[in-house]
Amino acid sequence: MRAFYLLIVLAAASPALADEASIASHRATYSMTDESGSPTGRMEVELLGDACRGYAMLRRLEIDNDFGKVVRTSATWESADGKSYSFNDTLEQDGTEIKSFRGQAERENDATVVRIVAPEEQRAELPANVLFPISRTKALRSAIDISGPGAIMKSMPAYLGAPGFGTKAAQVSTIVQPRRPDPGDLGALQGLKSWHTREAFFVGEAFQDAGPSFEMKATEFENGVVAGFEVIEGERISRGRIEKLELIPAQPCR
Repeated sequence: MRAFYLLIVLAAASPALADEASIASHRATYSMTDESGSPTGRMEVELLGDACRGYAMLRRLEIDNDFGKVVRTSATWESADGKSYSFNDTLEQDGTEIKSFRGQAERENDATVVRIVAPEEQRAELPANVLFPISRTKALRSAIDISGPGAIMKSMPAYLGAPGFGTKAAQVSTIVQPRRPDPGDLGALQGLKSWHTREAFFVGEAFQDAGPSFEMKATEFENGVVAGFEVIEGERISRGRIEKLELIPAQPCR
């Protein structure tokens, strides 16, 4: 169940390989399966914004299980300068809200201050170098541009605003491997640069343990679209594969 709480944030948490000039506003629908390949539901993602106005992301995950229909909705917004981040996450079962996680995080002087307002008020100060999702996106892309065409490995602290993380930051270690074009890619993605990524999320004190709290594998394109992903927690695996993609025309940046 814990993996389900984090899946919607880890899967397409940010367009991890797009720089700020090429992050494309888009809507995407993913089919979801478990480790055996059995269908489990679907996820819808909408990303809107630019380097002037900031970035808003809406994710809706529907899962059908023995307890009925479970829907998790997550809405986030990150300022263009990466100094402010808000998040609102709700969990519904058969149309009834059963959990809510809501708050914001901001750069204040020499710290990153996290304030949770639901389910209960919490406040925590994290190091100033903790990055929000889009800011981590830009930092990772910069590392790729500097390193050239080969594989790279990068580790950065991040705060994602997920129920499973609470007020804790995560150290995220990422391996990026360039990918060859595939004729099976959706038409809108044909000809674009793409990468295979593998990320390990060490939450809180997880570095003291034997391994990461969670892992994620993904196929990602230069415009920020994630074509497929796999979230791993121990022996439990959840997979998503893109089925539908709509690229939204960019608005003038003023």
